[in-house]
Amino acid sequence: MPFSDAKPQRLPFGLTPARLRHFGAVLCLAAALCARGQAGRVPSAPAGLSEAGAPAFNIYAPAALGLSAQPTDLQALPDGRLLVVAGKEIAFGDGTRWEVFRQAKGDIAAGTIQVAVDLDGRIFAGIPGRLARIEFGEDGYWRFLPVTDTPIPDLTMATVSTATGTWYWHSGSGAVLTWRPAQPVRQIGQIADLERAIRLNGQDHLSDRATGALWRVVEDHLEPVIGSRETNVSRTITCGLDLGDGRLVVGTNGHGVQRLTAAGLQPFVEHGPLATQNRVNDLCATLPGLFAAALDNLGLVFFDSQGRTVQVLDRSLDHRLARVRRIFYTPNGLVWALLNDGIARVEFPSRLSHFEPLISTGLVFAQPFRHEGRLWVLADGQAQRGIYDDTGRLLRFDVDSPPDQFLCSVSTETGALLACGPAGIFRRDSIGWTLVVPGLGNVHLAAAPDTEGRWPFFAENRVGWLRPRAGTYEVWSQPLPGLGSVYGAIGDSHGVLWAELGTGRLGRLDLAANPARAEIFTTADGLDSSWAQVAVLKGEPRFCIGGRLLRFDEAKRRFLPDPEFARQVPEAADLFGRPSYDARGRLWLTAGEQVEIGDLAATVPERSV
Repeated sequence: MPFSDAKPQRLPFGLTPARLRHFGAVLCLAAALCARGQAGRVPSAPAGLSEAGAPAFNIYAPAALGLSAQPTDLQALPDGRLLVVAGKEIAFGDGTRWEVFRQAKGDIAAGTIQVAVDLDGRIFAGIPGRLARIEFGEDGYWRFLPVTDTPIPDLTMATVSTATGTWYWHSGSGAVLTWRPAQPVRQIGQIADLERAIRLNGQDHLSDRATGALWRVVEDHLEPVIGSRETNVSRTITCGLDLGDGRLVVGTNGHGVQRLTAAGLQPFVEHGPLATQNRVNDLCATLPGLFAAALDNLGLVFFDSQGRTVQVLDRSLDHRLARVRRIFYTPNGLVWALLNDGIARVEFPSRLSHFEPLISTGLVFAQPFRHEGRLWVLADGQAQRGIYDDTGRLLRFDVDSPPDQFLCSVSTETGALLACGPAGIFRRDSIGWTLVVPGLGNVHLAAAPDTEGRWPFFAENRVGWLRPRAGTYEVWSQPLPGLGSVYGAIGDSHGVLWAELGTGRLGRLDLAANPARAEIFTTADGLDSSWAQVAVLKGEPRFCIGGRLLRFDEAKRRFLPDPEFARQVPEAADLFGRPSYDARGRLWLTAGEQVEIGDLAATVPERSV
């Protein structure tokens, strides 16, 4: 039936003047509520969808590393430190602290771009007509110490490719040399512009970025695998990976990631970022079955052995990510990237994903939810629908919201997508949004109905229930003078709906009571004079207020400290926000300025974020 203010006799509400007072709240405090976080579970994504946000990352500009020039090489040393080469400067660091050494004045000028690091940590580079070791003096400067001559006088081997274990030296055009300590210098052939040395099917291959040709290294010479007349520059192989089971994938100059088969290059995937025409600057393995690709003018793409995109870190987050030149993975769960304008540190798999880049509106308030298998978000009063590419990867959120409404809540539990704003309750269907319950301002529905199929709710200065009826809604409501604004409502396992009303105030709606009752609690009932937030832990209501977690004493109708929770989780002494369990049974909470994750059965958190 249509919305009505009629009051069924079977639904009296036990209200007392004491519980009606002190309902003033300031709208701007909604920001404070949202800053404290919205706890709740979102169902997992259906099979085939990838909804990871951006991983945690940091970019270090040359100045942050203590360098005065752009880096041209980045490597991991045997002792776990990082090495950055930038012209006449070399930096060593652990990702946080860096020590910079400069070349001594008057030392050999070489124009070194890349260096080779031996298993013992010694560093080698090319100088005119020779190969040299880089020595660090007690005076704080480094110098070239010539080790061996090359067969090309006065020409500097400025680049070196070491990924295959053999060191391939090149000047940028012409002769390719092999050498590492205790071995003779050998010239194995000529390549116009050496792209990379790649290990494929147990053999070293060299690619030529000038012609697209691919050469196999056979003892002391090069044999053509793909001749320059059989290919073009866009198909130049830039890097490669062994996915296991004999499957090889390679990066190309203009055809994304390709499979390398006996019949030649074949598409790795049909759609998605790996199938674009972007140049692939590098590939690397990360965790078992997971890989990373550096795509020019896009960023980093993480994918699995089937080519499914797991996560993307692209240039929209920082323009410097558009030019990722080299990447490698370290055992501590980090991907390091050499950029045109510095270096990047990327956590993968990242413990936290960031969705801010996908949302175009503000994020003072953000509540994700799922409808018809797809992810939505309520962000600063606007419902926003997740947009996916043809591979099922979440690309962004587009505003899809009732016009001229600042929404306070959304609900999908009734089976329909309902959005609640000042004008009432809207429902979204195939033609868009329709106002289905006018006149109720800013409704907060329970997440589950009672035994009679009624969904309790709090609204501005009203309480009541809603029941779906064959495409329409039966609604009953009753005024609750002084209730004011409601900032959230959460139901417990007893069918009670709790409302957050602001500073030192909570609402309680129990349709199952006999008679049913609505109550308002204030500081007179044991609440602190601070913002009150409701959490439901394993079905039981708990209340975070003033840094403490309180429970509700049914008999005394008062809020009291929860000593059992304080005993099991001593880290929650300065609680902030709503504790919540995730799908794995771990407890998440914010204490002070730190997020703690652990098991309530344990006395210490599992880890901190």
